[in-house]
Amino acid sequence: MERAHISPEQAVRAAEDLHAQDAIPMHNGTFRLSDEGMNEPVQHLQAALALRGTSAPRFHVLKSGESWSAG
Repeated sequence: MERAHISPEQAVRAAEDLHAQDAIPMHNGTFRLSDEGMNEPVQHLQAALALRGTSAPRFHVLKSGESWSAG
């Protein structure tokens, strides 16, 4: 799906490049898009964020139907 989606690592880099404080992966876990496990993208995202430590942007991985407000 790389022609239509970015990888978790690319998502972290994009959030950093945009100086985003918060980010939400869209339609994560909603439907199967590839052969990888449904939780694999979140695991890859967590690994990419862990490499950056406390300087990483905050990613809010929401469950289907869940909402989030910046406050």
